Amino acid sequence: ASVGIYLNAGVRDEARDSVGAAHLIEQLALTGTAKRPGAKLEAEVEAMGATLRVKFGREQSSYSMSLFGGDVKQGLDILSDLVVTPGL
Repeated sequence: ASVGIYLNAGVRDEARDSVGAAHLIEQLALTGTAKRPGAKLEAEVEAMGATLRVKFGREQSSYSMSLFGGDVKQGLDILSDLVVTPGL
């Protein structure tokens, strides 16, 4: 199964004084969240046998996972955690 959160915000939405912010957020997004520090996040995703992706494009940003069907609820919890409470 695949789950994802897609946001209608991307690089084109950066102000002149924050050019590069989307790229920085993309690089830091997988360093963990308030609830799941980096190592815990990585271990949880690996234990599920899942793949986690974060992409920031010109028009949209996306957080997505490929995982087993029985893990969809946990996958959505991880993705929402990354979006709502990033550990940046």
